[in-house]
Amino acid sequence: MDTNKIKRNLRLSAIVTILSLTSLRTITKHSNIRAVDMVAILGAGMCIGVLLVNIFMLINRKKIAE
Repeated sequence: MDTNKIKRNLRLSAIVTILSLTSLRTITKHSNIRAVDMVAILGAGMCIGVLLVNIFMLINRKKIAE
């Protein structure tokens, strides 16, 4: 994967993470958490994980290029 593709993935996953966190904030305003809410929480966690993986891939790609 080239750096532009990684940067594009990074931007996309950042947008998805922000959307997931805003939905997570609206979920936590309600006291009772249902199964659907747990799925949304897990989805937000997975998006954060993907974002971290993309960041580390970008850092490693820059180190390899040097």
